[in-house]
Parts: sequence; structure tokens; C-alpha cells
Amino acid sequence: MLKIVFLVLCLIFVSRGCRVIEQRANGVTTKREDSSHLVLLEAYIVYEKNYFCSGSLISPKFVLTSAYCLFGITFVNVHVYANKLRDEFEEKRSIYRVSNSDFMLGPQFDGLQHLNDVGLIRMPDSFTAKTYIAYAQLPTTPLVVGTEIKTYGWGLLKFVDDHAASYKQELPLRILSEVECVEAYPNLNWSQGYQGRLCVKAISGTNCVSDFGSPFIVNNVVFGIQSAGQSEACDGNQPNLIQDVFYHADWIQAQIEL
Repeated sequence: MLKIVFLVLCLIFVSRGCRVIEQRANGVTTKREDSSHLVLLEAYIVYEKNYFCSGSLISPKFVLTSAYCLFGITFVNVHVYANKLRDEFEEKRSIYRVSNSDFMLGPQFDGLQHLNDVGLIRMPDSFTAKTYIAYAQLPTTPLVVGTEIKTYGWGLLKFVDDHAASYKQELPLRILSEVECVEAYPNLNWSQGYQGRLCVKAISGTNCVSDFGSPFIVNNVVFGIQSAGQSEACDGNQPNLIQDVFYHADWIQAQIEL
């Protein structure tokens, strides 16, 4: 109904021009070479239906993202070295189509409980190492509560880009305690502990930057992946629920070695 009203108003005031939807992402526009491992993912359920996610190149062969971004997907278009959200012809940007036969989902992935929400995309042989990409690294130690961490993305809330940033953004957050995470997500089953689920919160304001699959980085090391609570964090200043990459590191390494 609101869309119809908007279109009618546009027609009425066509001579004045229609109001452009305002950017909602609230981070700082970062240089293109910063977080050069960040990729934009167009995930296609069918050719006519797709949504956006993010991921990180952890080598010339693999992208690390959320399993949620790959579950039920036919193929993805991986936009490498993307900076401007809507510029497919951006200099040095390259796009690779990958079918679901080259997806790997976390073992016993549970989207409802956000367990094992990690996924890998095997890049095609046509993609080779790029000198302008600093590939993200996997953690060798766990995160400490209170650690400051940065996330990167365009602010693709609820798989739509109506309020996304035109250029990729960065935003600092901090790691919360397990108690704070349980309090923020009481409906999840915590009977067996955190099981690789962590919570982060923007140091000031809200997080309208991360996309599903967005990395949470310290010194080019991917410690976390956006899993849930993205829109709640933006709308209600709730913590983001992320996946602890260190918790899943053994599985990730095993898939890479295969």
C-alpha cells in the first residue's frame, strides 16, 4: 500500500522529482584497498529471485560466508574487489558465477538456532591470486570479551538494498560476554553453551553496516561472521549474533585441505 501511495505522489509531483530513499548504513566509508578481501554475493534461489550477502576471500580458492547465505541457493555471483554497490563495471572488479555444487555448509547447520552458520564457496579455477587483495586470515586464538572489532559491508538489511550504502562501510563494535548474549537472545537454546555463537554491539549508536555473511575483523583476521539480529541491531540497538570463526576453524581448515 505504501508503495502505491509513493508512486501516486511521484506522479503528482513529477515536476519536482521524487524523493530518493535515504541511506541507512551508518558506518564510515572506507578506502577500497581496506578489507580488500570483502566480496559481494548475489545469491540466486532461481533466476528471477535473488538477494545479497557478503563474504571474505580467505585464499584464492575459498570465500568464507554464512551458511544462511548459501542454503537453498542455486548459484551465486561473487563480486571480487567490489567497492561501489551498484557498479558492475568498476575498475578491477571481477564477477564469478559459482554453482551450489561448490558450496560447503557447516555440519548440522541449524538456521533456526543459528548453529554452525558457516559456509564456504570454492572459487572457479579462472580466479587466481590478485596482488591488490590482502586475503583474510583465520584466527589461531579465541576472542576475548571486550575486544574491539570492526565489521565491513554495505548495510543490506533483510536481504534488500533499499537503504544500503553506495560504498562499502566499516564500523567498530565490541565483543559481549556470554551472559549478555543469552540475555539478548533468550529464545535460543543455550543449554549446551554458546556453541560458536557470539554477540557484538556497536561501540556507539547502532550497527546498520554488516550484511549476512559480513566479516568481523581484527588486524585482517576474520574472527566472526554475521549470522542473525542484523535488522534488530539497526532498528532497536540490539546486539548482533555472529559466528565465532575460531570455534569453526577446524572444520573450515578441513574443507580447505580437501
